[in-house]
Amino acid sequence: MPVTKYPDFQATKAGIYREMDHALTQSMNAIERQVKLRYTGPTGSASLSAPSGRLRSAVRREKRGGPWPAPIEARVYMPPPSEGGPVYARIHETGGIIRPRRFQFLRFKVGGRWVRARQVRIPSRPVWAKSAEEMRERVRGFFLAASARIRLATR
Repeated sequence: MPVTKYPDFQATKAGIYREMDHALTQSMNAIERQVKLRYTGPTGSASLSAPSGRLRSAVRREKRGGPWPAPIEARVYMPPPSEGGPVYARIHETGGIIRPRRFQFLRFKVGGRWVRARQVRIPSRPVWAKSAEEMRERVRGFFLAASARIRLATR
């Protein structure tokens, strides 16, 4: 982003707001890409690969706030089931045991064969926590770059 000189204080505040908004947008895009990549990566303990892609497509982002001086709020999130998110998203993130609700057994296919089980332990696959850890420095970099552009513009 090119450096713009701000001649007066109001223009400087608006410029700072614009630079921070840009850094926030870059951060949201990077975090969303990282989370979706983990949902589509190779199957393993660190990622989930589902044929339907429902977990990946359920990832949402939201940014609220108006022009200066309104505060900006942003988040990248998985909506709860009541808002259209998959009901199984939480169990994959935190791990746990699933049990049948209405019947005596859970019934599902494994390798072309039908299997019954009274309960199934789902291992924890922390997509969101790992993505946040990995993205922390990158997000910090976006804001440091915006701060440097602001310092150059206000000299």
